[in-house]
Amino acid sequence: MERSAQQLKAFIAATALPDTFEPAHNAAGYRAGTHPTKVDMVGHSQGGMMPRYLIDHTSSRQYPGLGDAAHVHTFIGLAASNHGSDAYGLVPVFARLFGTSVYSFPTSTGCPTCGEQEAGSPFLQALNGQPDASGVKYYVIESNRDEVVTPYTSAFLPATENVQNVTLQSQCPTDQTEHVGIIYDPVAIQDVMHALANNGTKATALPRPSCPSAVPPVLSG
Repeated sequence: MERSAQQLKAFIAATALPDTFEPAHNAAGYRAGTHPTKVDMVGHSQGGMMPRYLIDHTSSRQYPGLGDAAHVHTFIGLAASNHGSDAYGLVPVFARLFGTSVYSFPTSTGCPTCGEQEAGSPFLQALNGQPDASGVKYYVIESNRDEVVTPYTSAFLPATENVQNVTLQSQCPTDQTEHVGIIYDPVAIQDVMHALANNGTKATALPRPSCPSAVPPVLSG
């Protein structure tokens, strides 16, 4: 994920930062001096967590973070794996049996990010090891029916004036969406749009969305 964060940083630098736009207009049509100096980001699952590595510095030598908060205004995570997944309690059991190899083993199978996303991994310990001081606004939108990020509360960040954690079923009890369907969920989409509309400096509570009579799992939209 640290490599993915580097790629994301390069993408932002190439598409959104002021010193990349010359001459008077860029490809997105911004006039000189009018294009944005910060980005808003929306990510799902691992993509709802990984950009935090771009935003923050950590105290870890192995995973130091990129500390690029100056270029990020708002980050919205849908079913974000902020504290990883315990795979319904299996990860801590395997960690007791096999030690830290439970986090490194996936690398040998070609999926290093899988090990990093396991609850308690060195990567996540570094990412969550100290309070966020970036000033970035965070919105975490999660379903209590998430079958990938388990328990679903692992998605949530510590509550501060810059963090809003939202459980969809607290807004709309008939919403049955889960990890996959949340990106199509009409309730989650309303939350995302309201979060993006907040141009202030703090993450404010989201207005109550309009609740459909029912939202099915998986398909959701």
